[in-house]
Amino acid sequence: KAAGYGDFPSGGKLFGRGSTDDKGPALAWLIIIEAFQTLKLDFPVNLLFLVESMEESGSEGLDNVVEKEFAEGGYLEKA
Repeated sequence: KAAGYGDFPSGGKLFGRGSTDDKGPALAWLIIIEAFQTLKLDFPVNLLFLVESMEESGSEGLDNVVEKEFAEGGYLEKA
């Protein structure tokens, strides 16, 4: 048993809410990048990742980070 969740489904597997809405696509990109690297292929585009994990609480502060880092002189100005 897990506190607040009752019994686990038979087979001992644990299923998590939200496992595909954010984590699945992020993991897919990492696997794709790894495949390109393994095959020694150049990626056909430039990639820029901004990862945050506060979706459930409204992504507080994300707007400020994006505005600051994409602003003139910011880290991502030329991205």
